[in-house]
Amino acid sequence: MLTPIAHKGAETIRPKRIYRRNRYFARNELSRLCLGMLRTAGGELLSTDDIAGRVIAAKGFDSGDAILRAAIREQVGSTVKRLHKEGAIDNIGTGRASRWKLLEKTQIA
Repeated sequence: MLTPIAHKGAETIRPKRIYRRNRYFARNELSRLCLGMLRTAGGELLSTDDIAGRVIAAKGFDSGDAILRAAIREQVGSTVKRLHKEGAIDNIGTGRASRWKLLEKTQIA
């Protein structure tokens, strides 16, 4: 016979996180831009801030807007971490000193 599971009160169950759509980039656009920036770097190691700066320039955003740059740098950081987990790019270093480069198999494709 199955034993009943202890019931947790509704106050201990966290609500679902609300997904907020990004207004700066279309679906998968930031991933494509990050990979494109790493391809055009020609094997050069790029920091998250370097990639963010190149993305801002490619999109034609105001490069002097520090708040926008910080927001895009945070989004680029999340994107490159996900791409690293997927095996598309390589990470050299840790924290703010980390640099990113495209893996050889991705450059050929």
